[in-house]
Amino acid sequence: MSRKTAARLKGFTLIEMLVGLIVFAILIGAMSFVFIYSLKMASASQVRVRTQEDLRATLDYMSRFIRRAGIKPVETPIETIGENSITFQSDIDGDSFPERFKITFDPNTSTIMLEKWTMTGGNFVSAGEPEIVMDGVQSLIFEYYSTSNMVTQNPDEITSIGIRLTLYPKPSGSYRDDNMVGQLTGSTLVFCPNLALGK
Repeated sequence: MSRKTAARLKGFTLIEMLVGLIVFAILIGAMSFVFIYSLKMASASQVRVRTQEDLRATLDYMSRFIRRAGIKPVETPIETIGENSITFQSDIDGDSFPERFKITFDPNTSTIMLEKWTMTGGNFVSAGEPEIVMDGVQSLIFEYYSTSNMVTQNPDEITSIGIRLTLYPKPSGSYRDDNMVGQLTGSTLVFCPNLALGK
């Protein structure tokens, strides 16, 4: 047996083993980084989709109530307006008695609340605890428009109401990275046909 053949049969040297292990560790580390980053991106995508769905559902829910403002018989279709709240009357259940609704954004708790009152004996009586419409809200802004689409603060001139809503992303499990998802804003313009009648 020659010396070269004997050297080949010995196996790997310690240096060759260490170099192989280092290369293997680098490859595993790179693959782990790509895998973890992919998981974060997938989770961020799920959070974004869920937040978009919440945003749309909340705007639709508020729009349904606001669109019905002024269904007769009501004395004061729009009672009070503000940047973060609106109070209006409507006969939504069709019993010929008006109900009062108030949609409010509370920045301290980051929630949108819906309060309801029913008419009993000529007075409005609370219909129960306020309903939480959405939590995790950054801002809710109402804008009020007249028949000529001009911004107005006069409740008697309102025919359309703009709603602009911004939500914080909701965490998915233990993961939350606002920098990857960001806050989402949506808006809608609600035409109130019962307020426009006769204007």
